Amino acid sequence: MKWAAWKLLPLFTQILDRTERTEYRYEAPGDYSAVTEEALAGIWVDDAGTTVLLFSEDGCRIVYPELELLGETAYAFRVRDRSSVGYCPALDIDYLQNDFSAPLVYYVSGIDDTHFWSNTQNECFRRLA
Repeated sequence: MKWAAWKLLPLFTQILDRTERTEYRYEAPGDYSAVTEEALAGIWVDDAGTTVLLFSEDGCRIVYPELELLGETAYAFRVRDRSSVGYCPALDIDYLQNDFSAPLVYYVSGIDDTHFWSNTQNECFRRLA
């Protein structure tokens, strides 16, 4: 593991430990065209307090201890438009294969300045920065 990741790990785990865990609350779908890579820039933590996603131009760093992902690597990510089949956008994070054949996927029902949510997966991520 890279030295910088080890230095930041206590911060990431504090974020997860201090996250107020809340049950998912359905929200009406938002404007799918607002779900873009640029709109995701920043630090997000899920309401379950299990995952931190850090998006930048370098990629997405994932802090998801259950998958042994501790933020040491910036992975490629993309937003896939699925509107042609009537579905919300898919956020793909390519943490395994480097070809998007087995990404970590979030189906994004909407996004605004404070959070993004998935009605399909019953998840919500809050923006920290």
